[in-house]
Amino acid sequence: MTAAPPHAPYGRGHLAACLLALYLVTVAFIVLWPSPVDQQAQGALARMLIRLHAFGAPDWIDYNLVETSANVAMFVPIGVLAGIQLRDGLRWLALPAAFVVSFLIEFFQDSFLPGRFGTMQDVLANTHGAAVGLVILYAVLEHRRLRQTAPPDIPKR
Repeated sequence: MTAAPPHAPYGRGHLAACLLALYLVTVAFIVLWPSPVDQQAQGALARMLIRLHAFGAPDWIDYNLVETSANVAMFVPIGVLAGIQLRDGLRWLALPAAFVVSFLIEFFQDSFLPGRFGTMQDVLANTHGAAVGLVILYAVLEHRRLRQTAPPDIPKR
């Protein structure tokens, strides 16, 4: 059995491609749904934020922060999985690709879904999430590289 070449982490195989495709389909269902997916939870979220503030949470922890954080989190797996699919020198392309995909999503929402609206804030949050995913991937790959190139431990006398 031969090891995967250095430009192909984890074999850059079919599993990551399938996971990316499945995840993108899931994201498409969420972002292209005719009404905001958090619409049902808005009341519960508002009550939870009121309770948090009553216990001393700062006022800047609000609905906008929760929504933006969700947009960031939604694109972290895209950054990781798209990065796995790209060669070493091309992984950075996952970031502009995430920006374009997010921009198209927001454009579609704003143009064709009357119950939704697209914002540049969402585009930036999604792109930020993809960047976080890429950083995580780079950190994992660097950790693996350092473990593979580290000299063996020398026993103490």
